[in-house]
Amino acid sequence: MRQGFFNFLIAVHLKTHFDARLSTSKEYILPLVRQLEGRNVFDPSSENRYPQLLGPVVSILPVMQAEKIRRDVMGGKLGKTVPNGEVTAAGQRLLPPAINFGQLKEEVMHSLMVATHNAVMSCRDFIGGDSLNHFEPLLKIFDTLFVIGLMTDADVVEILKLLHPTAFDEQFSPLAHSKSRGKPAAGDPASKKIVVCKGLPEIELAERVKIQLVNILEHLCDVQLRHRIESLISFSASFVRDLQKDQCRRYMEIKQTDMPPAEAARRTKEFRCPPKEQMVRSFVAFEHFWYWHF
Repeated sequence: MRQGFFNFLIAVHLKTHFDARLSTSKEYILPLVRQLEGRNVFDPSSENRYPQLLGPVVSILPVMQAEKIRRDVMGGKLGKTVPNGEVTAAGQRLLPPAINFGQLKEEVMHSLMVATHNAVMSCRDFIGGDSLNHFEPLLKIFDTLFVIGLMTDADVVEILKLLHPTAFDEQFSPLAHSKSRGKPAAGDPASKKIVVCKGLPEIELAERVKIQLVNILEHLCDVQLRHRIESLISFSASFVRDLQKDQCRRYMEIKQTDMPPAEAARRTKEFRCPPKEQMVRSFVAFEHFWYWHF
């Protein structure tokens, strides 16, 4: 029943948004807007404990849309017969039913942290009877919400702490955690800050649970790759803009001099070349500049 409930919840409310995001996970459509300028995750000063995963993205992604539950989907009120089984235009444009996604996300995060805490503390009675039913539904719905884009940076930090507390938990202390073995209450505000002494990959898990962990790691890597590509595009846009300004400046300097036409034609040959050749020359000059100055 636990597996079926979560599968039903995902299929009815989240599957459409999940498939839309997943189908465009390898597409990188970036508008050259002001938010893209100065983005650089490769800067050593921007490195922190969480490897290029946090912060908003500029890429154009499918927007999540849902609507309230309707009763006139098939052209009439629910329970009435529709002639010839025809579907109205409104029924063809039917969107997934809306729920309180914020409350769902909070419940999933709390349940996942409590489940991990119980498993690490060698709990004998897992929810559902074993680690498969204990973890797989929660990890599956977390992965779905993460791909859709409902998880915040704080939620990503929490899941990283559950995966590897030694690396991602700034307050990690094995001695301190070994003393706190009490189960947190469901309504306790401190329960949102549950920390464990071992990560999920370090405990004994069912094979399907490991597959869900691999899916989460894959989608975390997709976000990391998107941040890196946006940084490359940001650098490329600013680099090309600086090159064009420099070309315009040098061209105007040549035109404003009184040098002979033959000499001016020789010096302006660079600007009459195809864009591809100009780009190659710029990169070669940049390579020589880097070699002699650094």
